[in-house]
Amino acid sequence: MDLNVNMEEIDVSNDPFIADPQNVDFSVQDFTCLQNDAWLDNYVGLETQIQTSIENDTTSSKKINQELNLSKKKLPISDDDLESMSVRDLNQKIRHLELTKPQIQAIRKRRRSLKNRGYALSCRHRRVTENEELSKENEKLNKELKKLRDELTRTLKERDSFKKKYEKVSNYFNTMTASALSFSAKGGGLSIKG
Repeated sequence: MDLNVNMEEIDVSNDPFIADPQNVDFSVQDFTCLQNDAWLDNYVGLETQIQTSIENDTTSSKKINQELNLSKKKLPISDDDLESMSVRDLNQKIRHLELTKPQIQAIRKRRRSLKNRGYALSCRHRRVTENEELSKENEKLNKELKKLRDELTRTLKERDSFKKKYEKVSNYFNTMTASALSFSAKGGGLSIKG
């Protein structure tokens, strides 16, 4: 949207605020210029110029959009060429073909669409590949976890088995030691010195 307005075309000599901003007095007498039709017409004219500029820009953008839609069907460069061509090559080809501005815009827009489509496709492909790899790694880690849990269970059973054997041997040794002590205490011939 172009809102450029040539300020030289607007007469502001009757405006006390713009003509001499240092000598602005806000008394009622200085606001008499508001009743001056020429001063008011200048501001109304400025507003009209801005509104006209906005309408012209809107109309031209509608025309460009219509030409873009029409020219999509008649692009002189194929989609494969657009997608694979570098920007430098595309610019050279555009200069060589001597296309209109809307056609150039349509070609560039089409190229961006094709490039974005390709980027989205490669992103989806990469995401699917990553998901498959992560799924395989997850299965592998789950198998390893199950194997380690089984080994832990087996090791705990083996530990409990050794613990029971130790307790049996310890009880047997304690029983033997206690009977030997009681035997020597009765004067049995064996003495255990400790």
